[in-house]
Amino acid sequence: MIGMIPAITLYSVANFLKRMKITRIRKIRAVERGNYQVLLHSAQGNLSIFYNYSLEVLLPTLIRLNTLENQPGWVREAKELLENSIIEEVDTPNFERIIRFTCRKYDRRYMFYVEIFGGGNSIIADGENRIIALEKEIKVRHRELKRNGFYTLPPSRGFNPLLLSDTDHEEIINKINKEKDYYRVLNLDKYTVREALSRIDPEVDEERKRHEFLNKVLELIKVAEKGEEGYSIIEEENRVILLPYQPKHKKPVASYNNIFEASEDYLKRRLNEELNRELTKKRRKLLEEIEKLKKNKIQLEHEIKVLDEMLPTLYQKIDELTEVFQRCREGKETDLHVDYARKVVHYPLNDNVTISLRFDMNPFQAIGLVYDKEYKRRKKGLEKIDEKLRELQMRVEKLDEEVEKAPSLEMKKIVMKKKEWYEKFRWFITKNGLMAIGGRDATTNEIIIRKYMEKNDIVFHSEYYGSPFVILKSGRKDALEEDIMETAIFTASFSRAWRDKILVLDVYYVYPEQVSKKAPSGEYLKKGAFMIYGKKNYLRKIPLKLWLGVKKDNKKLFIGPPTAVEEHCFRDLIFEITPGDLEKSEIAKRVIKAIKEKGLLELVGELEEYYHNLVISYLPPGKSSLRVIVK
Repeated sequence: MIGMIPAITLYSVANFLKRMKITRIRKIRAVERGNYQVLLHSAQGNLSIFYNYSLEVLLPTLIRLNTLENQPGWVREAKELLENSIIEEVDTPNFERIIRFTCRKYDRRYMFYVEIFGGGNSIIADGENRIIALEKEIKVRHRELKRNGFYTLPPSRGFNPLLLSDTDHEEIINKINKEKDYYRVLNLDKYTVREALSRIDPEVDEERKRHEFLNKVLELIKVAEKGEEGYSIIEEENRVILLPYQPKHKKPVASYNNIFEASEDYLKRRLNEELNRELTKKRRKLLEEIEKLKKNKIQLEHEIKVLDEMLPTLYQKIDELTEVFQRCREGKETDLHVDYARKVVHYPLNDNVTISLRFDMNPFQAIGLVYDKEYKRRKKGLEKIDEKLRELQMRVEKLDEEVEKAPSLEMKKIVMKKKEWYEKFRWFITKNGLMAIGGRDATTNEIIIRKYMEKNDIVFHSEYYGSPFVILKSGRKDALEEDIMETAIFTASFSRAWRDKILVLDVYYVYPEQVSKKAPSGEYLKKGAFMIYGKKNYLRKIPLKLWLGVKKDNKKLFIGPPTAVEEHCFRDLIFEITPGDLEKSEIAKRVIKAIKEKGLLELVGELEEYYHNLVISYLPPGKSSLRVIVK
């Protein structure tokens, strides 16, 4: 079977991504078997868009396939242009089987189009829709796509159904005169047309039916937009179709509550169907080769049997052979086929088997040579055929095992974890329950000061290059000395001093009204930098030391000053982290191993990978040392 994702399903996908509040493109990559994945960041966590031209598939998914080592040229261009770009809009232009991401990176706008019809294509255009990069150039009757040309949509097959609510229906209704006109008047797949027709009361007259048809199409589009009926798979006309509603005209082979369930099952069906088709093709070729070898084996066995039976009888024909050899040497005519160049005469043993005898030697020598060459050669050939048959049979058995495996492709899942607002920053909760947030880089430094700093907060910083700004929320009115000291430790630990293996650092704190983006006359403040006016309250020789543990209330990983971690985390497994010589990945590996052994978190499969990456993201910049504290 072949498959297809119709335009209404793509429209549903685009609106699902809007509901997920996708914010940026994280990565673009080519993965195994001609597939592509676009990894996205959303307010709900990470997910990806998976697409394949030959399968005509584009779906959001948590499945992840292995990345190709050598990325195609257009992917390398796309990575440079689109990775870490902000997504402003996602839509399906003109209700075609095209999804468009409108992105912004720095001060430039890009349009990223993915087409899943006509062999598929990926195109990146600038804000004026001029093509910057594309997978393949095309030139057909009504459309041309090439670098530096303008991107144009394919000619529409009918009226855009998305515009029905804003259009006078009479103009469209007047174009419906025959049953087949229902399938032509709108730019809509035939499965959804059938579904719209099936939802109309069969008792209505033809005039009413035409009006109801457009209303039912609008209802289905609204259902697809909101995902109200879930998703279903139907099989029709040797096709596997994924629809964003529960069809009434056709019983679905499977139904799903959400797009992730639907896409995972659909992709596994289609990808493994394709893989199994490849394996079946390989198996058929192997079986054809086996059959050919078996025929050769039968022929060889027959020839060996004839030689076994007939060679001894040649010795009874020595006189006849002597005369034949003599005539051949003298060049006289004979009824047998003679090859004078090779000095052999072709002597028939029966109607099917002929042997070549050298006539330049006596018959006894010629017969002996036949035994050594012809008989032994056939015997050796028979052994090789048996060996080859065993090898091919083993390969067939191995392919049969691969066909039975499900899924046949190695698939991993991206784990979606809904993040709290503060988790995009450095953060911890003091022993006494106050929230502290800090910048991860210049951008997040800018954000926390401009967006999250309030008059009752305390702002921490150090004069060491690369130090974060850290805000102790409500610290001005609620913080104890212990809270201030903990926040100072946190600020020092996430500064560049950690990478430089400095063990203590001076930290200061100020109040919001002392922090300003206004630079002195003639100076410029770069992103993430602020002017501090007035008195700085210094805390001297603050140690760079963090503890990491698993929180008791929600079993989330938690990193912060020792006293805070001791208060909020399980005490039977805590990690002390200080500047050192271990890479972040090694620290994460040891932490995850210890947590698994203690059974504090259920870390299996993709969850283990997720928490491994999470530990890395929590660690300060640079290398560290690790000590396990068991209480």
